[in-house]
Amino acid sequence: MAMNLISSVETSYDPLQEWDDLPASVQQYLSHVVLPTNSKTQQTTPKALSLQQDGEFLMKKDQYVPFTAKEVFAVNPPGFSWEGKIAMAPFAPSWFPKLFVSDSWVEQVGHFQAAVQAIVPMICLDTTTATATATATAAGDKTFDDQMTLGQATRWLADAVLLPSSLQPNAGMVTWKAAVDEPEKAILELPIANIRGLQLEATFDADSGLLKHVTGEKPFLRSKRDFEMKTWQVNFMDYQRQENGMMVPMKMESGWYNDEGDFEAHYKIDNLSLQYHFGNAEPPIAEVA
Repeated sequence: MAMNLISSVETSYDPLQEWDDLPASVQQYLSHVVLPTNSKTQQTTPKALSLQQDGEFLMKKDQYVPFTAKEVFAVNPPGFSWEGKIAMAPFAPSWFPKLFVSDSWVEQVGHFQAAVQAIVPMICLDTTTATATATATAAGDKTFDDQMTLGQATRWLADAVLLPSSLQPNAGMVTWKAAVDEPEKAILELPIANIRGLQLEATFDADSGLLKHVTGEKPFLRSKRDFEMKTWQVNFMDYQRQENGMMVPMKMESGWYNDEGDFEAHYKIDNLSLQYHFGNAEPPIAEVA
């Protein structure tokens, strides 16, 4: 699905807080993962990131299957497009049908689609666009839209760890608040999205100062148009320094807490071939070969 994620006209965001107002754990983390701008190359902070992923997806309880994906993550305006191919069964041969998944949040519009071999649709969800008819924006659909948008924006907020300059105060995108009586935690919010309930609790490693995981309430899709709020978490591991000086996790796990209160990883992810984009040129569309 082609997504125009890079706008030729940037929105100017003023800083939402000062560096000195950040919790100490956040200052330590950002100082680790974002180095000062390289004056020799005159590069500004990246506008977008494109990357490949592979790993395992939880197809059903205790059964993981391999997947591959490509993602484009953009900052101004915030958005992402993720295209994945998921095996339908463990150890399935390469010719066996795969599940194609498209997940995106672009210009405040959320989209999710899953189809077998990108032909036979299983589910297709979209939030209402600005030009939708009054029928499409009935009360029920507005509730659905709110949940869909919250879910997609929450994912963007978690993925921002892959482009950590977007998490700095001078980016004007997010705010950080101290967690009460927990110095190794902070609350991360995205005020510019103007979405009620959009926040994640960030937990930092006491020794390295790096971000260990983010946790928050995120809509969980139970059926085609039925969400329930559940506790979602993304774990970050294997941080590596990139050529532009940013330090990002090369391994991630995202998933939900089950009814027993235990974290269950739905995706086990290896991040590969990260490419940061600085100009207005559109990065490669997230499209899986």
